[in-house]
Amino acid sequence: MKESIERGLAEARTGAVLNEVFDSSKPLRTAAITELSDLDRAEIALFRERWAAVAAERRREIIGRMAELAEDNFDLSFEKVFLNVLSDPDPMVRAAAASGLVLSENGEVATRLVRMLTDDRSGPVRVAAALSLGKFVLQAERGEIPDSRVDRVRNALLAIIADRGQSAELRRRALESISAWSSPQVTDLIASAYRSAEPGFKASAIYAMGMNCDARWLPALFAEMGTPNVKVRYEAAHAAGEIGEPSAVSHLLPLLNDSDVEVRTAAVWALGQIGGKAAQGALRGLARDPNEKVRQAVEEALSEITFHDGSISL
Repeated sequence: MKESIERGLAEARTGAVLNEVFDSSKPLRTAAITELSDLDRAEIALFRERWAAVAAERRREIIGRMAELAEDNFDLSFEKVFLNVLSDPDPMVRAAAASGLVLSENGEVATRLVRMLTDDRSGPVRVAAALSLGKFVLQAERGEIPDSRVDRVRNALLAIIADRGQSAELRRRALESISAWSSPQVTDLIASAYRSAEPGFKASAIYAMGMNCDARWLPALFAEMGTPNVKVRYEAAHAAGEIGEPSAVSHLLPLLNDSDVEVRTAAVWALGQIGGKAAQGALRGLARDPNEKVRQAVEEALSEITFHDGSISL
């Protein structure tokens, strides 16, 4: 009896929160959105029952805010909500929901995202699905899930990359998502994308080199750190950090004075990932940098070095 009463009270509270969140005339409060984290079966049924009546613009705002919150706070889980709106008639809602599932480890999520990647009629939705599928490729590479669970994901991504009829954006994102797989086929795809003259493919290939975590890519990354293209310099610095080889430190140091703040922070992050005395010394020299974003990145990078290289004195 007590459990039934408590469940009824919880559902009533959820109903009240939904009334507020779904009301387009009211500001969308973050505190109210967080109340919709980790809904139980009865609560998600109530959400689903009322969702169709919510204005499209409000639906976009709700799912977009949930995706942002889930990315910033691992204690919040809107996975059940995202799964329930993947079939929303509005492609912007579907894309936001697919993006929100980027951290999910649920096998059902992988199945739904593969279906969206191959069947959805909206290009942005398919791109969002492609990007979120990369998590499952990475999990398999780390041995966290069996290959059999990710075979369909990898095959779907490979099919997109090979299909010249697909948009360049979708093919690039599919390459980025499959790049963690240590496969000769993926190595060839990254190398081909790096040589491609298609816009954006070089930057995606460099990002993929980092996710691939193979030191064979370092000479290319070092060369690209001097390119006039800001996006490419940024990706090259970040990829070097992902690979984590100490030989990258001397090539990253000049980027600490780059004219672009994003490139500088990428170099700072990379040095924090690589660690060692040389990286630490260079970072300490930036501790009073006039740019607040750089100072924050330096603080985080030094903390990373302290955590992994405890013997190095700060």
